[in-house]
Amino acid sequence: NIIGINSDSVKTESSFYLNFWMENNEECLGFQFDLIIPNGFTFLDSIITTEPINNFETQYSLIDSSTLRVFSYSTNQISKPLGKSVILKLLFNSSESSGIFNFNLDSIIIGNRGSENIYSGHSDGFIFVRTIEARSIKIDDKLDNYHVTSLNPVFSFVFYDSYGGDQTNYHIQVSNDSLWIESDLLWDSGILESNSSSSTYNGIQMVDGMFYYMRIRVANDTFWSDWAYTSFR
Repeated sequence: NIIGINSDSVKTESSFYLNFWMENNEECLGFQFDLIIPNGFTFLDSIITTEPINNFETQYSLIDSSTLRVFSYSTNQISKPLGKSVILKLLFNSSESSGIFNFNLDSIIIGNRGSENIYSGHSDGFIFVRTIEARSIKIDDKLDNYHVTSLNPVFSFVFYDSYGGDQTNYHIQVSNDSLWIESDLLWDSGILESNSSSSTYNGIQMVDGMFYYMRIRVANDTFWSDWAYTSFR
């Protein structure tokens, strides 16, 4: 009768769900645990319960600034064999830029119909906070993006991964509107599998003297950056 936390990778300064699972070989009537929250993370007062405990009511309270107590019990007094499944999703925000952070469980109770604590073990989790970015974006390798002379400019960038991973993909879009309405896109490269740090514009003919907007996102495997933006003329 084990409870645990799924480890995961999340973006810098972002919100994410921390997933909790239970592997239970006896019928469960309820459970309680304290979650020790590392510095730099904030619980956002949101818990999602999943189908295995859809007849449970879940409550929570902050014991102190770094300890969240979660209590969940069957509202109809019907215990359930949970097997192994994700049971809870807790929403957090990270203010950290990079690193590995441990989320630890403590004071665990798993109750059965006989009001016995059948808890037998747990698995703490950790969160990788990771920064992936396209940096130093240039148009035709110019320091001044507002004096671009080519109507088919070359976009260049520097891939950055705080974990030292390599670039596997990139995606570029160019628009004549800063709102990024799909109908205003002049070029969409699509997701390209490439470690290249430059790409030549290949979209609708541009007009000299007009303002244009470019954005790029990059990836290491399935972990994508947010869009990075620039403009040029």
